[in-house]
Amino acid sequence: MRYSYFFLSLLTGSLFLAAASCSSDSNSNNGGNTGGTTNTGGGDNTGGSPDGTGGGTGGAPSNADTFFSADEAGLSIGLGAYNYFDMGGSTIALTNPEPGKLCAKGTAAQVVNMMYSEIWGGGIGVLLAEDGSSFDASQYDGFSFDISGVPAGELRVGVTNASDSENAFFTNDISEGTNTLYWEDLAQGDWVTPPGTLELSAVKDIQFQVASNDSGDVPFDFCISNLAFVGGNDGMGGMGGGN
Repeated sequence: MRYSYFFLSLLTGSLFLAAASCSSDSNSNNGGNTGGTTNTGGGDNTGGSPDGTGGGTGGAPSNADTFFSADEAGLSIGLGAYNYFDMGGSTIALTNPEPGKLCAKGTAAQVVNMMYSEIWGGGIGVLLAEDGSSFDASQYDGFSFDISGVPAGELRVGVTNASDSENAFFTNDISEGTNTLYWEDLAQGDWVTPPGTLELSAVKDIQFQVASNDSGDVPFDFCISNLAFVGGNDGMGGMGGGN
């Protein structure tokens, strides 16, 4: 999975801007963004490649409109969950139909006129640390989750570093059912130069993003559940804390 921009979330009654993402993709055939710190998407706001195959990995959804605290959502890890989406036509509705289950339904809009920095899709973020802090994930080997309704388009899943909200570490090798992702499975897109290093002692959040592309709209309707860290103590992560 990452990334490139990320979100505004409601936490304890206040607005917090969290950076995260999958970064601008200049080579991906599917394009799209996955997070970031502004609502324009793209790791460096440069959008996709000249051949139209690029795209970033998200944006800081200043237009994120839903936040569930971990207690409200029944999450065993993190501080809460939020939705995020670009302001170029993508849509997403985040629901919590039962404890521990998060569902996202919407559309990652088609990229037009090479507007990869404005149209990158949307997804679900799980906040691991409050604004200005980070979470130490080095005690774990990775994380696992169940997913139903894997989108036909590209789904990028990964984590972001607190020190670099523009270029997350992710994989798009996601299948229906139970998935276990180890830290070594995650990497930045090959469009990120020079590549960064995943700082496990200071991560910010976990992201699930449907990436936009220039071929057509990508409708999605998926749910994730049983999100947990693996390895470390007993395989279950505690509530996200400051580092």
